[in-house]
Amino acid sequence: MKFASKNRIELEKVLEHYNKTGIDSLKYKAACFLIGNMRYHYSLNNTQLDTFRRFVLDTVTTAQTYPNFKKEFGPMDEHYDITYDAKVIKANYLIRNIDFSFRLWEETPWGKKYSFDTFCEELLPYRVGNEPIEDWKEIYYKRYQAMLDTALYDRTIPLAAWRVLYDYLHNTTGKDILEWVFAYDWSSPNLGALTLLNLRYGSCQELTDMLTYVMRSVGIPGGIDMMVQHPDDSQRQHWWNYMRDSNGLCTAFDFYYTMDDPAQKMTCIHKCGVVYRKGFAIQSQSFFMKYRNRKVLIPSGLDDPFLKNVSNQYFYENPITLPAGKEYENGDVLYLSVFNNSTWIPISWDEVKDREVTFSYLEPNVLYQLTYFSREGKYKAEFCPFVQYKDGSVYYAKVEDTRK
Repeated sequence: MKFASKNRIELEKVLEHYNKTGIDSLKYKAACFLIGNMRYHYSLNNTQLDTFRRFVLDTVTTAQTYPNFKKEFGPMDEHYDITYDAKVIKANYLIRNIDFSFRLWEETPWGKKYSFDTFCEELLPYRVGNEPIEDWKEIYYKRYQAMLDTALYDRTIPLAAWRVLYDYLHNTTGKDILEWVFAYDWSSPNLGALTLLNLRYGSCQELTDMLTYVMRSVGIPGGIDMMVQHPDDSQRQHWWNYMRDSNGLCTAFDFYYTMDDPAQKMTCIHKCGVVYRKGFAIQSQSFFMKYRNRKVLIPSGLDDPFLKNVSNQYFYENPITLPAGKEYENGDVLYLSVFNNSTWIPISWDEVKDREVTFSYLEPNVLYQLTYFSREGKYKAEFCPFVQYKDGSVYYAKVEDTRK
């Protein structure tokens, strides 16, 4: 509330609106969830990004879409204006989002099988990244619920409903207007739900955003998982989706791969090392929240307060303990890194305890390196690279110079 400053009155209107029905009402608690986790949510925008949004809606997207845009308007301006939700969001917008989200939760045949916590994280949020604040849920609902209403499937199972929409989104017409065109030559903040409603263009970030909007608009819980760095590729981050079935189990899916059935352990489409979930709630155990006020380097990719480590949903525990140098004291931070064909990139961390650090739930058959990064960004390897296998055994890649 203090951070909202002059806009505090709008947030108070929301709480007062639902408090009329009793402080224990679920809608009041939902409002508290959104407002209580709003501090670090914001939109990124600039004039050129707005121009790009209009540009792509007026053209048939191809691999040349961004190159054509650059020819006319120049490369994307990477300086963005930050607009924090708490300072601009309106009471009516939050109330509409809460009411419609509850309608979805209550009307879907599988809604009663989900907890309130699942509802808050996987159906209720009004945004998925740093896109503009938009009224999108009802618009998406009108388009995609109509397809579910006329399809044949087991209406008690959300996975069955999602397969209907998933298959539709994979279909192409004679003009391929539904085929996704991947943009490998650009990056920008999230484009937003209304832009992606008809657009089939962008990186895996835009693709997972679009699929999340579709799922949540028809009451199917789900969201976005991601990796900080490909362990065997120079490409940096990668995003994919997951959805939650009525039994509570999840399935991870990438748009151009066949969906597995929900299982105790999800299957990664690519190697990733460590998996994070991009949520709405502030994660107290995220790297950003733990170390934002300490003299510790916060690496790019781990500087997000909403990332939750969900590697335990993909991999088995198999803890590994590594020695730390004598110069480190209890509480010092060491990073677990993977190689990007150029340098080591931190993807996880642990604090030194008794000159050791321990990592669990790592993806097997990936080359890791324990590293230290100073606040100046200077890199130091703390141990030889290693690979942990599925059976828990570890191979240490020690260098042997056999040259004469």
